[in-house]
Amino acid sequence: MKNLCYGLILLIASQCAASDFTQRSFILNELMHRNSSAAQINDVFISSFDIRHEKGVFLKNTGDFAFSAPAYASSAYDGTIGYDISKFYSAKNNRISVIANKYIGEDRWLVSFGIDNGSRSEKLDISNSAFAGISKAFTLNKNTYLYVSSGKWWGGKITERPCIDSYDREYWCPNLTSWADRPATNTTKAGYIDMRFQYVF
Repeated sequence: MKNLCYGLILLIASQCAASDFTQRSFILNELMHRNSSAAQINDVFISSFDIRHEKGVFLKNTGDFAFSAPAYASSAYDGTIGYDISKFYSAKNNRISVIANKYIGEDRWLVSFGIDNGSRSEKLDISNSAFAGISKAFTLNKNTYLYVSSGKWWGGKITERPCIDSYDREYWCPNLTSWADRPATNTTKAGYIDMRFQYVF
């Protein structure tokens, strides 16, 4: 069981570039609290829960900025040309993100699992995604502890669609420049590994 859990930590943490600070901070604090408390929780508990309707500004599944568009787009070539594009970037659904956790086994490994249903709008979609994580408090000696937490999101692909004029030319909606010249969207899959030492005097 221990070797399996160590392997899962390394697998999940193979790409470490996330900034899901709420989840990461919560888990490390949870490990420290449970390690110093006689009470043990065995039920599933929620560490992160969010419902929002994205309009104009869209986030990655980690909570990082992903994309933004103004309500009114002015042409980068001619400032006198502009259009109301707010309806293009108003999500058709409420975005729900939740991460739950449960201690398993006699060794008290903390397993985390979550979902994010993404956003759907006329010109931009963020696909569904899932989160998995594993964490553990290690006792190094009677005064020293090591807390390790790792997690990763799968999915959350960002897909854009162009605006098209009467000549079937494709444009990037936020500033009406050529679709081929639009800025790249970062869709890197995010994972992390955190470690914290504690010495008790």
